[in-house]
Amino acid sequence: MSMRKDCRGSVSIEALFVLPVLLMLFFFIIEMGFVMYNWAVVNHAASAAAVEAAMTGRFSADIRQATADHIRNWTTDGDSMSLNALGTAPPGSVNPKTIYVYGTDANTDVQRGGMIDVGVAYPFRFRTFFFDALGRWATGENQVVLKVNMKAASEVFFEQ
Repeated sequence: MSMRKDCRGSVSIEALFVLPVLLMLFFFIIEMGFVMYNWAVVNHAASAAAVEAAMTGRFSADIRQATADHIRNWTTDGDSMSLNALGTAPPGSVNPKTIYVYGTDANTDVQRGGMIDVGVAYPFRFRTFFFDALGRWATGENQVVLKVNMKAASEVFFEQ
């Protein structure tokens, strides 16, 4: 009589426990890749807008629109979103289908040394059901808003 136990099927049972964890880890890495990519695009756009506004002395409507267009063209979901580039303050509540660009009034000339504010709010929704449900459970929200605020000193002297 053999003292060895029958181990057939143990690999299947172990895989049953390990596979869901590996899949969650895989999808988490993908989701965080999308978040970091969008964050980099939004951060770069706001930074470039602040530099451009500092060189011209105002955060003009053209710079706002160029910033919003850049974000719309380069983010993962931007092409399906509308734009709101008219605000001077962060939005109180963010529409999940709108990119917000806000900051110093577009009609205000900022004297050399004065600070020009540039802000962007970009709503991001997770792509997989599991992380979407987990985010709603953890935060009570169905979206994450990537917010960026930049400040730059005006380089233009306006004679008065």
